[in-house]
Amino acid sequence: MRAFACMCLIAALLAACTSTPEPTITLIPSQTPTSSDTPLPVTTAPTGTLVQVPTLPPEWTAIPSPTLMRTTPAPTNTFTPTIDPNPTLLAQPTLAACATFGIDLLLSQPTFTIGTNPTVYWTRAEGALTYRLALRDDQSNLIFSITAGGASYTFEARLFELGRNYSWEVRPLDVSGRQMCVSRGSVLTPVVQ
Repeated sequence: MRAFACMCLIAALLAACTSTPEPTITLIPSQTPTSSDTPLPVTTAPTGTLVQVPTLPPEWTAIPSPTLMRTTPAPTNTFTPTIDPNPTLLAQPTLAACATFGIDLLLSQPTFTIGTNPTVYWTRAEGALTYRLALRDDQSNLIFSITAGGASYTFEARLFELGRNYSWEVRPLDVSGRQMCVSRGSVLTPVVQ
């Protein structure tokens, strides 16, 4: 009965969508199988030709498979930021402007006193209009992101928790907003002094 309803629906759709005459549908009476093989049901394809659709045998049952859940690792005291560079940039020749771009290690300190606003510094890339900054926690979750000008940025103290490690990265953007150089970054850890 279900197959008949599907065939009627397909025939009606074909008649509505095409200007060709409706295909003739011939119903084949169902027969009781005489062997252990189950006959394949007959249905019409959109072209009006008969096709056989395979079905699963009645004794078939689904076997559930266990799903593996990925657990989040606990934070560690030793933390190395993982910066995911732009793969498109890695495949292209490095721009001359990127030779001067990087973290200013003399001014950017890896630790700061909890409750204060830490400032990070970088050297400019020639031709960069703005810079995209991102702050991540020790689980690589993005906490904060902003586009800013200049060669430094001060993060708000409320973004940091004692006992957690953080990383920051910066990317220079050209006048069209495209990333010019591979991102650079460093660690940023709050401490009690």
